[in-house]
Amino acid sequence: MKRILNGDTLFGAVILIICIGFFTMGFQYTGMAGDAGPGLFPQIIAVITGIFALSLTIGGIRKGINGEEVKTEAFDRKNFYYTLLFMTMYLASWKYIHFIICTETFLLAMCWNLKFSAKFSIIYSTIFSVGIYYIFANIFRILL
Repeated sequence: MKRILNGDTLFGAVILIICIGFFTMGFQYTGMAGDAGPGLFPQIIAVITGIFALSLTIGGIRKGINGEEVKTEAFDRKNFYYTLLFMTMYLASWKYIHFIICTETFLLAMCWNLKFSAKFSIIYSTIFSVGIYYIFANIFRILL
């Protein structure tokens, strides 16, 4: 029998199980009559992430059935530790620094870590951080 339990299959299945758990936890939050309720947003995110996890799992199974080798890149410790450092700094400073500034700085640092061009980094991080803030403030009515 061909090997269908590869990294993609296992990771996708684990994430899918976690998504199912978060989806069911969303039912615990009740809202007022006629209101969507506070559990709707986590359920939407769980469904979207679950769809991606399912596609990853199915792709991993297909690769295993077809006998294709799953190619992985060598583990880069420097990128990993920089990412861990930037994420820790981001989470630690989020409480004290405004969301847009904190997110912009984090994204610029990650773009530098991944060696993107300066022009792309500035445009991407500005549009993304301001866009996320706008969506949460004006559509979801949640101040970050």
